[in-house]
Amino acid sequence: MGKTVKKYGPYVERDAQFLFSQIVAAIEYLHDLDIAHRDIKPENVLLNHRNEVKVADFGLSVFCRDSTSNTRQLSRCGTRMFMPPEVLTPNNGYNAKFFDIWSMGGVLHYMLTGQVPFDDGHTKRIVAQQVSGDIVLLRPMYKRTVSSSARRLVRHMLEPDVLKRAHIEGIKRSKWMTLMA
Repeated sequence: MGKTVKKYGPYVERDAQFLFSQIVAAIEYLHDLDIAHRDIKPENVLLNHRNEVKVADFGLSVFCRDSTSNTRQLSRCGTRMFMPPEVLTPNNGYNAKFFDIWSMGGVLHYMLTGQVPFDDGHTKRIVAQQVSGDIVLLRPMYKRTVSSSARRLVRHMLEPDVLKRAHIEGIKRSKWMTLMA
C-alpha cells in the first residue's frame, strides 16, 4: 500500500473505506486471537490484484492478553512514525493492542493524505506533536478534501491518552466506517 500511495497519491475516501475496513477486520481477528502486530504501517499492508488486503511482517508481533488486562509490553519496537507516544517515551510499558490501534490510525491518515500524521523529525518533536494533537490531517488544508467523519476517526485513533483511544468496536461503529454499509 505504501508504494501505491507514493505512486498515485492518496486514496479517495470511498476506496480508503473499502481497504481500511479490511485492515480493521484483519487486526480484529489477530486481537481476538490475543496477538498484537506492533508494526502496522503502509509497507506492511499488501494488496493483491483484487484489492484484497493482506497484513504482512509479523516479526514484531506478540501474544498478549485482551486489551482490558494489565499486561504491559516493555520492548520499544515498530516503525517510529507509526509508534504511539507511550512507546516512544520511557514509561511503565504499554498495551500492545492499543499500540496497534494507534498504528492503524497512522495508516488511515497516510491513505487519506499521502503523509504520515506527524512531521518526520526527532523523536522528541514527534512526541510533542502527538501529545498536543498536532496531526497533519487536522490542518486547514485538508478540511475541504477529507470529510469531518474521517478526520474525527483518525483523531480518535491517534488519541494520546490510551484510556480515550478508539477500540476496534468503536472504529467499526464510527460514522465514517458505517457510511460504507
